[in-house]
Amino acid sequence: MLLYKYKPWNKFTEDIIVNNRIFLPNKRQLNDPAELTHPISFANNFWDSSIQDAKDRLGTKYYPYLFKFGGICRSEEFRRNYNLHPGEINEVYKKYMHLGDHAVMGYEYVYDEMEDTFEALVTYAMCQAEDYSLLYAREKTIGRLNNKLENLGVLSLSQNNKSLVMWANYADNHKGVMLIFDCSVDPLLSKFKKVVYVEERPKIIVNNIDSAILTKHEDWQYEKEYRVVTKIGSRLFNIQPSALKGIILGERMTMRARKYIIKLLQNQKKEIKLYQAKTSLSSYVADYFEIQF
Repeated sequence: MLLYKYKPWNKFTEDIIVNNRIFLPNKRQLNDPAELTHPISFANNFWDSSIQDAKDRLGTKYYPYLFKFGGICRSEEFRRNYNLHPGEINEVYKKYMHLGDHAVMGYEYVYDEMEDTFEALVTYAMCQAEDYSLLYAREKTIGRLNNKLENLGVLSLSQNNKSLVMWANYADNHKGVMLIFDCSVDPLLSKFKKVVYVEERPKIIVNNIDSAILTKHEDWQYEKEYRVVTKIGSRLFNIQPSALKGIILGERMTMRARKYIIKLLQNQKKEIKLYQAKTSLSSYVADYFEIQF
């Protein structure tokens, strides 16, 4: 699937082309302050149903992780419950021992070990909700979950490659570029999820935390956003060189920048197509034509 990224032309965008890596911001670095700040609710009246829904979605392979946290009181139990080899126990235990509470150590370890970000979040939310329902340090419980949401990495891509508004907002008022990615060829980009647009802000409960972080207000629906979410943001991630299929130059890009990009692509010797954006004369969209170089 082809998805698009509107970008200003600067050293960071050049870095994507030259070094095959892309920056995933965290919540504090996103342009919408409403992102990932949905109210969190662990009211007891829906605990039973939501915990069962979450368990059904996760599947049996995660059951061993879910209800052993309270009994982890010594390093030997930590090793046994999480199937660590004796040689691994010291380093793993040292990594989490500063947390103090052995239950917290357990589900922090599980969160870090689970590969799928969304499944890890559901599992983590279940652990926090159980603590909350048992009246264990409720303020800290909410704080731990919020901390996970604060640190997520979010890469926003778009299915809409003809938006004059996004050219203006994200590509330096048409002086930047649009990057064309084939997400199917890259392990990171292929994890994209579709964003859903709603009128009312959702409330985060145990079994919907993953869908809640893929939810935005309907004012943003023109973006047709897809996003890649990682556990840690504010860092660079490597991508496959073949994932970048094309670059579209903004209609107002300077001639100097155009020449620089053409020379850059010639030196890179990558199979990247180059296009020029031009406002359509028949409708309020951007049109493109290919540049041979």
